Amino acid sequence: MKRLTPNQTATNDLRGLLSDQPEKVLTFYTKLQEIEQTRMSDNQKSKEAQPLLERLCSTEFNKLESASLRLDKFVHLGGNCKNFEMREVCKRINLLKTTYRKINWSLPTPPASGKEFFMRLEGRLALHLAGGILENSGMCIHPHFNCPYLPGSGVKGVARHAAWLRWNENKRLEDALRVAWIFGFPTCDSSLDQFLAKQKPEWFGKDGKYATFAGTVSFLPSFPVEGNFEAIVDIVTCHHPKYYSGKKDHPTDDESPNPQFFPVIEKGSLFRFIIIPLRTLPKELDLDIKNLMEHAVQFLKDGFSLLGAGAKTAAGYGWFAEDQAAAERADAERQKAEQAQAEQKRLNALSPAERTAVEISKAPDLGTRINEIITTGSDEEKQGLIFLLKGEQATYWKDLKKRAKKKEKVKKRVEALQALAIELEEELP
Repeated sequence: MKRLTPNQTATNDLRGLLSDQPEKVLTFYTKLQEIEQTRMSDNQKSKEAQPLLERLCSTEFNKLESASLRLDKFVHLGGNCKNFEMREVCKRINLLKTTYRKINWSLPTPPASGKEFFMRLEGRLALHLAGGILENSGMCIHPHFNCPYLPGSGVKGVARHAAWLRWNENKRLEDALRVAWIFGFPTCDSSLDQFLAKQKPEWFGKDGKYATFAGTVSFLPSFPVEGNFEAIVDIVTCHHPKYYSGKKDHPTDDESPNPQFFPVIEKGSLFRFIIIPLRTLPKELDLDIKNLMEHAVQFLKDGFSLLGAGAKTAAGYGWFAEDQAAAERADAERQKAEQAQAEQKRLNALSPAERTAVEISKAPDLGTRINEIITTGSDEEKQGLIFLLKGEQATYWKDLKKRAKKKEKVKKRVEALQALAIELEEELP
């Protein structure tokens, strides 16, 4: 009962936030709290609360924007509730994706020692179906970003299975050691643990130095790249429910189909994968962390492209393919951002006059900009202009003086600049 009845502050906050029927919602929660505070047994409380919960869940929480909260806590019951609920959840995910498309859902840029790559869904992704209130209708939705994502534990599990399959193919010690060093020991597979303990008892035996080892690589959650994803409602229909439940010996055409709705991520969605090293290996080992990182990336790519992720992979769901073009675009954007950051750092180290000189030099028409500063420029702009003509644009200043001998208009500009330099107690060459 306590899980179902929020405290008084939370109850008051519910008014007007979840539904266009705030008084109705508040009344239900108040009555549930009264039942919770009685001295009845838990069974009696559940019986008393059941009709209230049914009425509460029949309320349409049409003001609730969080897809994860809608799917995991506040479900609307009644009618074709599963189809309705799945569409409502997907609508909330796609609405926020459209509204806040410029938000980068992904994790920050990994450090230099980390690795990142991009993979695109080649089939729909059914993830975390067993979660949520409704049976087999869950989805792994980030509670803050409101977007679907692959948890780091799941990403690591797919990669580890791919690594185990490689070892299991030839039973080579080299492959077994990679599994242990990358993913940790014990490896969650008894046959592989026994193999390592037999081959390297000083490391993986009962009293071995690495009998319990956490691994060297961290697998971070995988997020869709910004707004590049779409949540939709999928359907699977059992046409012979009585036959499959054992109520009939043979399937017949007179049975009523039983459609089941569940949320999925549409084919073509782009995901970003990141791994980072946790530690360096001891010198006694004949491996380095860079080598293990390369193998970890390959295990990830093999796992998601050959094994798939999530549910129903045998039916074509959850398969990925690497998108090299997306990686190249991301790399170009990162280089551009790094250059901009380096330029900003350089500008911050300059004096005000030097910084202003840099801004003036970027003008598309330097002559027009000089005239503007002479007539209406601020003191800072005038100082920056003289600094520019003494340094980076000294050649421009010399050429301007040569042209002043032939053109009266240019002569006046030169005289104005010389007067400005005298005013600022500077000397032009």
